[in-house]
Amino acid sequence: MQVQDLAGASLDFWVAMAEDLGAPRVDAAGCTVIHKPGGMPVPYAPSSSWADGGPLVERLPFGAFERDGGHGAWRAVLHRAVPAAGERCTFNQSGPTLLVAAMRTLVASTFGDDVPDLDMSKPR
Repeated sequence: MQVQDLAGASLDFWVAMAEDLGAPRVDAAGCTVIHKPGGMPVPYAPSSSWADGGPLVERLPFGAFERDGGHGAWRAVLHRAVPAAGERCTFNQSGPTLLVAAMRTLVASTFGDDVPDLDMSKPR
């Protein structure tokens, strides 16, 4: 699956995987994760909730902007060290909102432009 096509709970699942959060899974209600060992699953929606996505945007060195003079899709740019490449690389993705663009960019910077089709209903 192309990262540029991820949205909603599927995108949230892959953000949880990128952040190495506990037991991410997706069901009809959305994505859930377990923050503490032995804890209960809690909703996780970084692509639509600033409570979940905002801390990631603040922690990582994102540059985000809207194109076409304030119209059109948001594009997020992230510069990260990539040990396998031996250098810092630039990743970018777009989306209808700043959070979607930023979360797609985070996923792409961790897994590449494609992610495998997984059964997201089973905790990882």
